Amino acid sequence: MKLLYVCPYAHYSGHHPHVTATEPKNLSTKSVSVDVLTFCGIAKGDELVDTSFTVVKSDGLVNSYFDLFRDIALTRWLLLLLETFLTNLKAARLLAKNDYSAIYLRDGEPFLFLVMLASLACKDKRWVVSLTGSVVNPPKKSKPSLLLRLHNKAIQFVSSPIWFPLYKLGTSRNTFSFVTQNKDTNSKYDRFMLGILSGKLCCIPLGVDTNLTIISKDEARTRLGIDRDKLVILSFGAPHPGKDIETVIKGLAKLDGIFFLHGGKYCNSIGDSILDLCYKYLSEGSFRVIDRYITEDEKKLFFGAADILALSYTREFASTSSMLWEAAGFGLPVVASNCNSLGSDVKSFKAGYTFLPGDYSSFTQALSNFRKASELEVESMRLGCSKFASYYSLDNWRDSILVLCGAV
Repeated sequence: MKLLYVCPYAHYSGHHPHVTATEPKNLSTKSVSVDVLTFCGIAKGDELVDTSFTVVKSDGLVNSYFDLFRDIALTRWLLLLLETFLTNLKAARLLAKNDYSAIYLRDGEPFLFLVMLASLACKDKRWVVSLTGSVVNPPKKSKPSLLLRLHNKAIQFVSSPIWFPLYKLGTSRNTFSFVTQNKDTNSKYDRFMLGILSGKLCCIPLGVDTNLTIISKDEARTRLGIDRDKLVILSFGAPHPGKDIETVIKGLAKLDGIFFLHGGKYCNSIGDSILDLCYKYLSEGSFRVIDRYITEDEKKLFFGAADILALSYTREFASTSSMLWEAAGFGLPVVASNCNSLGSDVKSFKAGYTFLPGDYSSFTQALSNFRKASELEVESMRLGCSKFASYYSLDNWRDSILVLCGAV
């Protein structure tokens, strides 16, 4: 069987380049070969698997203009429309030629209606579309910025019932399965667009990659230039409006002897600028923000150098925090917002501490408790990470996806 793995946004920062570099390899078996389709490759620093199809080869002057548009939120949203449609149209045409048995699209959001439109280029084919929940879990803040208000208006538009006939036509011409990552998102999508996806949804949690290179704390901190005697708290990944890093940084300002390390690119979007927050609340020399995309090879240094990972989200955040899965793979304890499935998972597996969402005093107390924890207690948290990794195994994720793709 040949499977086409499709990711229109693999050239951006965030989870897309990571999954495009790792998931196709995980889906490959003795009986299943996987090719990759992107818009214009993958973020620099991560390697694609064996074969990569490219929809648009934008280089030279054209690519410099595209990069300019990607750095500005409003123009980036418009560019995403083009990238979504062209990539999925190319995928549909490849499927129509019988080059592939099925498509696995990572991800269908935020412009799922364009996926439906592109799918009309083929008939009686199998599409498996992952949904992170960004459309049904729009970000909320007490004082939303103009960009955030525009973002949420756009979410209302793409979720409007005016697209219902297109969804109806697309799902009648092809076999669609929609994969969510947690039960809350699954139930929300069950009610989405007048229930058009009902009966086509499947909740498949992410899988933990345990085949990771673990670098010692001494080596990682030496290579990153961080003092060995500091308690290092890690923040990782691209900022987005569901993340609440300000609570973490305000809490750290109340503590001494702690070093804040962040890796991930700020895209001048609706998420917080972590560097600005650090300059506002923290003293010089107590933080380091590496504001760019961190490759998979570099990531192990960040997790190796850290004592604990901060997972801080807004109270309304209901999507899956993929960074909990990353922490489990590296065996790194976490301090996490006690919201939705994130808080319950951390407590259930005893993988760290939780705090009240948006409450920096609660965060400070949780981190202080970790600071006072014995070696035995920290080792128990690492064991909790191991149990989490075993429960959410990568094999279970792969087998479940391949069943939907018709490979099992």
